[in-house]
Amino acid sequence: MTSTADKATRLQALHAAPELLLVVNVWDAITAKVIAEAPGTQALATPSHGIAASAAIRMARRSLVTR
Repeated sequence: MTSTADKATRLQALHAAPELLLVVNVWDAITAKVIAEAPGTQALATPSHGIAASAAIRMARRSLVTR
């Protein structure tokens, strides 16, 4: 099994490579499986809102402006 440190090193290398890195946000296990099996997929992302929405959990609204 790959360690978290190994995964972090691999992701860092993908970001540093000269090729375009396409990272797709997945919302649940089904979309993660479908995207992970697509040819050329190198990385997946999990947005907190996406995970919450797929589980029908309402997220608190946050403004980008801090006061």
